Amino acid sequence: YYRACYEGPLHSYDSGNGEWMAAFDAPSAYLLVHMHHFPDLAPQAAFDALHHELDALALKHLPSSGAIRVVDIGCGVGTSTFSTARSLQQLGRTAAVVGVDLSDYFIAVAMHLQELRADEFNETVRLRFMHGDGLDLASCGFEDSSAELVTISEVTHEMPRALSESLFVEATRVLAPGGVLAYMDLNPVQILKENSVGNLVDRIATSNEPYFDEYLELDVAGSMRASGLEVVQETWPNHEKYATLESCSLRIIVAKKPAALSLATWTGKWALLRRDNWAAYLRFLGVPEQAHEVASTSPDFHEYFFEESSFYMDHRIPTKGMHVMYTAFIDGSLNDNPYPTPTATMFDESGKKEEAKPSQVKHEWMDFPIALKTTMYNFVGKTVTLERLLVGIDEMKMTVHVLEPESGDLICGPCFTWMKRMSVEPPRTMAAELRERFASGISRPIEWRLAALDRVAAVALENIDAISAAQAEDRVSPSHFGGAAMMLRSAVAFYKASLASWAAGKPQEETLPEFMRTEGDWEVIPEPKGVGLVIAPWNAPVLLCLLPLLGMLAAGNLVVLK
Repeated sequence: YYRACYEGPLHSYDSGNGEWMAAFDAPSAYLLVHMHHFPDLAPQAAFDALHHELDALALKHLPSSGAIRVVDIGCGVGTSTFSTARSLQQLGRTAAVVGVDLSDYFIAVAMHLQELRADEFNETVRLRFMHGDGLDLASCGFEDSSAELVTISEVTHEMPRALSESLFVEATRVLAPGGVLAYMDLNPVQILKENSVGNLVDRIATSNEPYFDEYLELDVAGSMRASGLEVVQETWPNHEKYATLESCSLRIIVAKKPAALSLATWTGKWALLRRDNWAAYLRFLGVPEQAHEVASTSPDFHEYFFEESSFYMDHRIPTKGMHVMYTAFIDGSLNDNPYPTPTATMFDESGKKEEAKPSQVKHEWMDFPIALKTTMYNFVGKTVTLERLLVGIDEMKMTVHVLEPESGDLICGPCFTWMKRMSVEPPRTMAAELRERFASGISRPIEWRLAALDRVAAVALENIDAISAAQAEDRVSPSHFGGAAMMLRSAVAFYKASLASWAAGKPQEETLPEFMRTEGDWEVIPEPKGVGLVIAPWNAPVLLCLLPLLGMLAAGNLVVLK
């Protein structure tokens, strides 16, 4: 790989990687030298399995969704690049993958192989190859922080030590904050243990790898740290065959570029990683002992979008059908708590459910922008604090304390929940979520529409007093909702009686001349539009919200109410 390969032998080729013979031999050579790592597989399958391990180890340290930019430095004829592209495609990721190599001969072969393999890749993964110097990626158009993943696979054993160290510096420059470097190369520990000095001298003297002695002195992990990376994993492939690092001829190192924590770090989707001392909180809530395990480990998902003075949260516990969406202000003001009861009590199947009492909540920055404190008053009769802390770009720690309201004495805690980032994408809007549900066909059946109309009527009729009180507080005149509720009940009855005829197909007459007609009958079938929006005015906010809603639901649409 090193630039001087054009001026001297490498891998016993007189011009190193700078000749056609080396480029033509490379695809089969790469497969053959790796077969022993997965001896039960065919050559291509063995190579794919090896590189899939590298890809998987790297990708687990990146968000699980969102577009990703990849640079494969020293890609050779593209074998490692194809592997990474395939791994991303199997995960359903959208990606732009670029292989860069110093040998224009190797790049030409890579581009030829790409044409032959065109059917293997879909439009979600864009793959291309570039002739360029990995030590100067800026000359190839790669700006600072322009990639989420950089791969360096079996490159540095062909380079002088000082240039390998420079390569890690360049990779760090290109990586975006939070980006990952995936590195795989020969394992010096195993090589020095299982090869005589004479074999190593021959390897260098025969110009197979003229810089191999310098490679054996290269401190890869130390060089990565010196370039500003954080080493997050050191391992080796195929643990089923190789019990220890010393027994495997390859090593894998995954490193990450640290990211400065900011307000934007909160935004994205987070999933439960683990809980510590959670049983103490569950006991305080009265959750039966037999439910502790499932209450502590059930999937729990948070989606956030943060601004300095507010945040939006989408909270789901799928196993319990719980889904809460709300916007909260970070100003220390008291507001109604969007959670009527603690989510953990949903795992109490004993049937003992106490009536939820109103509670209030406030949010304040403890350490802007990385630590937020939420205080809930009269929550199960106590004061509960929840402190959210960003401990890294992909990890959040939440600490719960339960306090006596009057004295502030500690009843329970600290109890911890750790969340791991799944995505950096902001939460979907309500309209986007409804579009997805509409596309599933949920609202098309007549039965669904009739049931939806009944639910609207129930909302109005069961909450006449509450709606009247709210309208009185907002100075709506007349404030009492009784008359409007009766109007809605009559409207629901009308819509239900008319729905079948409205949704039925309407036969159409054939209007073409006789000689142009074809066999068949014609009809127009009314189809739902999709997602509607109702914006209610201030002077009759509930009535003029629900009346248009009835028509949209009857037509099989889903609706956002504002």
